[in-house]
Amino acid sequence: MCHSTEQQQLLQARERYLDLGSVDRSSLTVTVAEAWRRCLPALPAITSADAPPLDLTPTDEFLASLVAPVLQALAERLNGLGAGLVVATDEGAIVSVRFADHTAQSALERIAMLPGHSYAERLVGPNGIGTALEQLRPALLTGAEHLNDAFADYTCFGMPLLHPFTGQLIGAVEATTRQPLQRAQLEVLQHTVLTAQRAIAQEFAQARRSGSLRAGSALPINPPTRRAHFGAQYRSFADVRLAEGASPMWRQTRNDLSGALLRHESVLAIGETGTGKTSAIDEIYQQTSPWGPSVVIEPGDVVGRLNRSRQLDPLLDDDPGLLIFRNIHALPQSAIRPLSEFLETRAAQVQLAATYNPAHMTDRTPAAWLLPAFQHTTNIPPLRARSDDIPGIVEQFLEVLANGRQPLRCSAEAMDVLSAGSWPGNLRQLHDVLAEIEANRGTRSMITLADIPQHANASALRELTMMQRIESDAIIKTLYEHGRNKSAAAQALGISRSSLYRKMSAYGITQL
Repeated sequence: MCHSTEQQQLLQARERYLDLGSVDRSSLTVTVAEAWRRCLPALPAITSADAPPLDLTPTDEFLASLVAPVLQALAERLNGLGAGLVVATDEGAIVSVRFADHTAQSALERIAMLPGHSYAERLVGPNGIGTALEQLRPALLTGAEHLNDAFADYTCFGMPLLHPFTGQLIGAVEATTRQPLQRAQLEVLQHTVLTAQRAIAQEFAQARRSGSLRAGSALPINPPTRRAHFGAQYRSFADVRLAEGASPMWRQTRNDLSGALLRHESVLAIGETGTGKTSAIDEIYQQTSPWGPSVVIEPGDVVGRLNRSRQLDPLLDDDPGLLIFRNIHALPQSAIRPLSEFLETRAAQVQLAATYNPAHMTDRTPAAWLLPAFQHTTNIPPLRARSDDIPGIVEQFLEVLANGRQPLRCSAEAMDVLSAGSWPGNLRQLHDVLAEIEANRGTRSMITLADIPQHANASALRELTMMQRIESDAIIKTLYEHGRNKSAAAQALGISRSSLYRKMSAYGITQL
């Protein structure tokens, strides 16, 4: 049997581990290396152990009944992959299994991946269930990475399940197959598990609202550490789920980005100003790795730390799961070498991501030297390409802007106009338009066409010539790219500040 170079290195690393107890990090992912290190005291028992039976408790039965419909609905997505969906308790005891087909059922029965059996890492070695529970983050293992001989032909991907209100660890969800998977098939497997994780959280939330979830199950114990953001400029519209949306382009973008984060690849998100690049990375990471805090780092944070201590290692002091370097196109030359060294030497310790606006990145931009340090690039689409998502985003903005009051509602005509807008300032422009309307709402409860300013009104803009619409969009886009600084925007546009004010007035851009 012919093995690829990577497979040969893995098999050699496994032999050294079993013979000498040494963990070769160069041949293993961080997830696998940590799992092997934890399992060392249990050798050699786990290399040939069957999954032991475990008696179910009433709490397990409740979990089984809650997740069964979710698994049944999603198992069909794995049809053709020979895969099954599995849910286990926080102790690794399997409570529910659903198969995509007979091939999957036979494969999972062969390794006793059935209700009543435990897949705790300490009992059967590294696996999608036990390792996800131990590390509290997604776990992908394939072939010899498992250590247990019985799992040598299997690929599994697991994710922890957290209580939606308390953050308490309640179990794990996993997909397992005996078939070798191509990259596209593996992404289907991973996204099915991610969808199951979200759906189970929704089932818990519904059970809590309906009163069927026992009070004791909702007690907060050890809630997870959430985001620990640096950078005051990050996300002025907090608490809005910008990563949600169903437009075709956004679905493709979200799947691409979540797939890269699930594979623990370092990620670049590129796009226009205000498209929500940082928010997309942050939110999707929190969904795929809900126990790992993310830290957002502004260019000024990097420069300030280097000026004070000439080191970036303190960024790891709080043990973050993800570091997002925001707007790297704004980094000065002096920051490039130390940041490049940090990215190269710390990639094994923390997941890394960065964002930039391609309009400000050329071969001469200092940050261009950093781009090869990232494994995956995702383009974040502008808001004008997400028209189907605008109604949902508008509703969320209005709810947050109401600040405890009854949120404004949007008339159908006004929503149609907002959805058809070109939005050169993207999400930030939409937020600012709605914030202005909220500030002047008075006693009204409905947004009408009359409330939409000219620069955001697609119908009004159609009365302009093509060149005038292009100029209007260019002004708005430039204003947002320069933080709505009129002097800087005028300089970038190559006009005087007084000319900029006249043009803004003519195009109804007076609120920006």
